[in-house]
Amino acid sequence: MQMPAKKNCTAESPAADILVEMDEAYTALKQYIATLGHLLDAPCVDRRQLTTVRLQLASIRLVHGAAVARAYRYLLQRLSGAEHSAIQELQVTHQRLLHLAAAHTAQWTLDAVEANWSDYKKTTRALLHSWSEKTEFERQRLYPLLQRYA
Repeated sequence: MQMPAKKNCTAESPAADILVEMDEAYTALKQYIATLGHLLDAPCVDRRQLTTVRLQLASIRLVHGAAVARAYRYLLQRLSGAEHSAIQELQVTHQRLLHLAAAHTAQWTLDAVEANWSDYKKTTRALLHSWSEKTEFERQRLYPLLQRYA
């Protein structure tokens, strides 16, 4: 699977551009999470495939993170009150999950994964579940706000 291609930005609708970026990243992220989920079903680790999907997930996390950060900046400049506070809370949650993912990757080297495949599978499934829930929550909260300005 390839990374999403960056669309040409239009100065007329930055919110629409952010929506396209986020949607492409979200779609790719879901596919990579599903691929990793299938790898986790195996009785033992496939180092090559695991390395490939982990690199893909790391790359798309960067793309997704940049799009989400743009959305936060864009919306925080335009919103106030409860909506502004909700976006700030989403930002904190996003940063927390990024830190968890980085710590998970640092802890689970390929040697550590091979040494304890069952624990890796359990902790990785929990992280993937959290990541999937967060991205779905983003879609439910950020998309309608961005569509307001698109």
